[in-house]
Amino acid sequence: MLGVFACVLLIGGCTAGNEPPQDSAAPAAPPPVDGLAGVRVQTQALITTLRSAAGTSVDLDTKSRQLVETALPVAGAFAHQHAECAEYITLALDGAALMDALSAEQLERSWYHDGSVPPAPAHCQHAQDLVARPVRMVAELRERELPESRAELLVTLEALLEDIAALERLR
Repeated sequence: MLGVFACVLLIGGCTAGNEPPQDSAAPAAPPPVDGLAGVRVQTQALITTLRSAAGTSVDLDTKSRQLVETALPVAGAFAHQHAECAEYITLALDGAALMDALSAEQLERSWYHDGSVPPAPAHCQHAQDLVARPVRMVAELRERELPESRAELLVTLEALLEDIAALERLR
């Protein structure tokens, strides 16, 4: 009987509550980072991927879409806190829903060149760009081959880091 008990302990592990034994060698996944910090972390990760030339168009598209999803609530909250920015930021929020239907040029025109919204203060533009820049990246990745757009995408992401820094200074 003791042999059967010892065998059960060896096979099943010695954990309480029927929990699987934890592998101490496996690192824990980092917690997700939300808000403006999350936008910064994802932007920096995209820059690293682009600079290393390791990412494929599919990888970059996926990461750009994740960046859009992270940025949407941040920009929405900013619009709620800064009423003077609401109309301006709403253009980017609406554009995010159309990122698969419109070209990068059409998106750009709808945000900056159509004249339907009066010029906004700089902080509104920075908040809008949290969404507008990654949405435009998704469109660029769909329209052009990665090697030819890599440098332009890096410029877009570096400008996004500047937008983030400007918004952080507002706090």
